[in-house]
Amino acid sequence: QITHDTTFHEDLGLESIDLVTFAGILAEHYGPDVDLADFLSQKDLDEVIELRIGDITDFVAARLAGRG
Repeated sequence: QITHDTTFHEDLGLESIDLVTFAGILAEHYGPDVDLADFLSQKDLDEVIELRIGDITDFVAARLAGRG
């Protein structure tokens, strides 16, 4: 079961390159306001490894709320 606390690396087995691919998918779907690549570039390696689904959903929600 995927929840807010599911981690990309440990729980889903994704690597940082997978997050870059995911960033492209988000940008394609939501537009340039949802720049996950920039969000990730501001994190150190440990933070990227510990990234959770909730971190991404919070980021996307905040970026979309900023549009309105």
